[in-house]
Amino acid sequence: MSLRIVLVLSILLAFINACSSTPAPQAAEALRHTVDLIDRNILFGNPSRFQGRLSPDGAMMSFRAPLDGVMNLWVAPAGDINAARAITHNTGRGIPSHFWALDSLSVLYIEDLNGDENWHLYRVDLATGQIMDLSPYPGVRANFLGQSVRQPGMAVVGMNDRDERWHDIYRINLATGKRELLLQNDGFARIVVDNDLEVRLAMQQTQSGGSNLFKRVEDRWELMFEISVEDFYTTDVVGFAQDNKSFYMTDSRGRNFSALTRVDFATAESRDMVKIDNADISDVLIHPTTHEVMAVAANIHQRKWEPFDGRYAGDFQKLNASVEGDIQILSTTLDGEQWIVYVSASDTSPVYSVYDRKSQSLNTLFDTNPRLNGLPLAPKENVFIPTRDDKSLVSYLTNRQ
Repeated sequence: MSLRIVLVLSILLAFINACSSTPAPQAAEALRHTVDLIDRNILFGNPSRFQGRLSPDGAMMSFRAPLDGVMNLWVAPAGDINAARAITHNTGRGIPSHFWALDSLSVLYIEDLNGDENWHLYRVDLATGQIMDLSPYPGVRANFLGQSVRQPGMAVVGMNDRDERWHDIYRINLATGKRELLLQNDGFARIVVDNDLEVRLAMQQTQSGGSNLFKRVEDRWELMFEISVEDFYTTDVVGFAQDNKSFYMTDSRGRNFSALTRVDFATAESRDMVKIDNADISDVLIHPTTHEVMAVAANIHQRKWEPFDGRYAGDFQKLNASVEGDIQILSTTLDGEQWIVYVSASDTSPVYSVYDRKSQSLNTLFDTNPRLNGLPLAPKENVFIPTRDDKSLVSYLTNRQ
């Protein structure tokens, strides 16, 4: 044993002995002078702002922030946080999630009543402030499935008002709230619609813990393939390609790590698009109007983004060089030119930013919890630890000097 290790152990034992022989209040005081404690309200309380979003046209921004101590929705002109105004006034448990209607004229969000977890889907008109319940049925839990520029003013939503076990699928007019039944669901755990908001795919859980993927052909369902329990969490449908004749999947069937694949709807033939030797594909960035794959990410120590389309190579080179930490790309404007970026690191507040392709600049929207900045948070170091059987353990080292 080296002299340095012996010295460190001696100091540690002396400190423990001193604390054990010291009355509890005095021992706590000694520890307080050794470690700078951070108030729990700062660490675990509501962030100052969260869930930053850009409107699809890029003109407005939205986020969740406290209003009288309860998380509500706010909007502002993009980049002008000081002009923000509240558009909801929830006084219960707050609003957990929101997103924009594709016309950029209204915001959609979910909200329950007094914590009953029956989440209704609401629309708030930004011009008038009028709020409409798009799922106004007692005891219903709404499940948002998607929007499309090909079906303006419409959204597809699942609702379980007929049978609380399953969500029937409806196309809803966002302006009037009128709904049209697309599918009576009697057993599927997940439904996937295409770029025309037509029901095309469904997943049904198996008794073994996996799932079966079905495709809809006219009014009947046909089995495409089974996903085993081993692949259940690493195999999923990502979205349809532009022509709706094929769809993208992350797929780990028959391999150690999930790849990005493209599956022909008619034949179920699968073609690999991207695969990484030592990690699952964790994120796929798809253009919202062309439905082409822009980039993929794999998460080893943190997300590492790689452009799939060479037109975005310079953007990811710039983005990766601009920040340190885990980078999530949450959404883009409809033209694909501005990206909402969420960066989290171990020793600073997470930050929402906008990456602008035209200027190749990353501009901060807001810190989620600026009270964390400057506090004694420990930086994280990414390391690989070799094992005796010649493997590498993905590990993290936290060292606060």
